[in-house]
Amino acid sequence: RLAEAASAPEVEAALLARAERERRATGVASAFEVLSRRVGEQGRLGDASIAWLRDAALAEATSGEARRLAVLALSASKAIDAELAARLFGSGDWQVRRLALIAQPSELLERALTDADPHVRQEAVRRYARAVLDPVAFGRPPGLPGFPGNKK
Repeated sequence: RLAEAASAPEVEAALLARAERERRATGVASAFEVLSRRVGEQGRLGDASIAWLRDAALAEATSGEARRLAVLALSASKAIDAELAARLFGSGDWQVRRLALIAQPSELLERALTDADPHVRQEAVRRYARAVLDPVAFGRPPGLPGFPGNKK
């Protein structure tokens, strides 16, 4: 059923029907991640699916794997705004923090440069280098030292 983007709402409804049980969160999040990539440019997942994925991504009781898959699905659906990214960046899972940084780099870059985990810091350095090389495409994050146009 995933061959056509038009079937996405039907697939979403089937996934949401199975998502009620916590022990299925990883499988459901994985399926949503695949579906969100399949839908791609033709649209994004529906509101109920986005809401479920947000809840799964933020719930500390959800397994780390399910949380990461939920963040990937939200990212593919372009459903991670600055507020959600900031909340995700508060996670104890470095992979969730790194994915939040990738989704909203201009919002989190300064915090990520001093993150406790080296993986997150490395991603921040990569994003910072891109920002310096192409500040217009990056959105010129305010207040970063050495950034063109900033006084620091």
